[in-house]
Amino acid sequence: MRISNQSVNGRFWLPLEPDKDISGKLIIYDGGIIELEVMEAIGTNEEAIKAIFEDEFIDIIKGYLETSEFVILEICFYKKTKLPFTTIGSSVLHVNRAIIGSHDIDKLPPLTSITFSVEGIDEWIGISGIKYSLDSSNFNVEIKYEWPEAIKYKIEDNYTLSFIFNSIIPSPTI
Repeated sequence: MRISNQSVNGRFWLPLEPDKDISGKLIIYDGGIIELEVMEAIGTNEEAIKAIFEDEFIDIIKGYLETSEFVILEICFYKKTKLPFTTIGSSVLHVNRAIIGSHDIDKLPPLTSITFSVEGIDEWIGISGIKYSLDSSNFNVEIKYEWPEAIKYKIEDNYTLSFIFNSIIPSPTI
């Protein structure tokens, strides 16, 4: 994935303990790694306690983000835990999947778009935007890049799969 890191604060709780919500920060890193940073343990039930002490995972954590969106975090486990005996407690949980925009796992929001990036797809499908011309009498070569036209496929219902070509210029090193 080529996304910028995203970080948003919110309140998080276990589905069976909605009145025991805690503050935390949901972070989605470039590459798709998702973490939840909290200052105290999530929940007090047996599932939550086993997640800390027995390397078990928490099936679902629900949340409400400061962006006014609900979120469901699935299959979470503690990566780092500091229990609040001698210092301020803090924990980092790894999250396998974040579903933003829903608070009910049985009623997920409708899919509107998916964005992903594949490096080198032009080589895979044999389309190149590189054009060159050679003037052998003057020993000149002109090379230019023109983005290929987008390729679109209609998929069932109202979905379209589009391959949109792009390029980035590497930044110069100093």
